[in-house]
Amino acid sequence: MLIGVFAISIVALFTVLIATWAGAVDFGGSLWPVVAMTPYFGLPISFLLLFALLIIATVRRARAARRDDGV
Repeated sequence: MLIGVFAISIVALFTVLIATWAGAVDFGGSLWPVVAMTPYFGLPISFLLLFALLIIATVRRARAARRDDGV
């Protein structure tokens, strides 16, 4: 999920950059506002998912180490 959200956000960011460079000034069309706002929400969400993954991995390792020490 982390990689998917990050990849979609990066693709949307580059799409907006290339469209702006190509001269597409009017982003008020049907799908452009969604594409333009995706990096604003997707990149922070992917950061939070990465942080959650780090916490989950740390807790698992601590529990495994505690379980192995008790044996």
